[in-house]
Amino acid sequence: MSKKKPIWETEEWKITREKVKKSFCEWCLAENSVLVVNQTWSFPNFTRIKRNALQEIIEREIQNKKLKPFLLPEIMQDRYTLTLCPSCDSSSLRIRKTKQPKYICNACSNEFVEPVFATDWNAREVRELHRNWLMNIEAQHELELNDKIEETTTNLQKKYLSGEFTITLCRKCSYQKKLGKSLCQTCKIGYHSKKYETCFNCNSIICTKCIINRVSKMRDDTLCDDCLTTDKISLICKICKITEVVPDENFGVTICADCVLKGHWIDN
Repeated sequence: MSKKKPIWETEEWKITREKVKKSFCEWCLAENSVLVVNQTWSFPNFTRIKRNALQEIIEREIQNKKLKPFLLPEIMQDRYTLTLCPSCDSSSLRIRKTKQPKYICNACSNEFVEPVFATDWNAREVRELHRNWLMNIEAQHELELNDKIEETTTNLQKKYLSGEFTITLCRKCSYQKKLGKSLCQTCKIGYHSKKYETCFNCNSIICTKCIINRVSKMRDDTLCDDCLTTDKISLICKICKITEVVPDENFGVTICADCVLKGHWIDN
């Protein structure tokens, strides 16, 4: 029996790819480069699809009061408890303040509403109990679970082959996208991660502490321009773009004395 090809290797996708492929990189606008068609979303693997489908069934059954939530035995509830991922039983979890679901596992990237609680001395036992609890639910709703998995997979394949959620990038931008970075919209040269709005060079501004107290750290716990560039001979002020600045121990090198005295650095 031949192994089924991944969807990105099928002839249908190759035809769609040629239709949606543009003649330039949509990030850096490069034309004379090897171009790659990228999906703007990631296709989940089978484990994640199955886990999400099973989670929907569990939440529905609990809401309809046909199933009781997984609880620790009473003998274990008085002990110090650990919060575990319901998928991989890892205790390395991150709690998000605004985004939902509230919990995300650092080990398997699983997102869930409530973790599994286990005591520090019987974590293995609790994991086994929770695993058996999930297996029983899976066995009771096997047909429904398989239908949900098949329906979800079909919808995801249609979304992938539609070509509506694609972007054409050069090889450099495509590699940075795989690393989770985006092109800086300020300089159109550097790249930055999702938690920043600009790249490092565009985000490097002189901080108030370095101007007044000559402290070497700024708001992002990184070195400011004053601390990084004091060895340079002369620079142009980043604010007025005119005055040539000579290294000065009081005002730094990326902003001239006139702009500091006028208070321009306060507005920026």
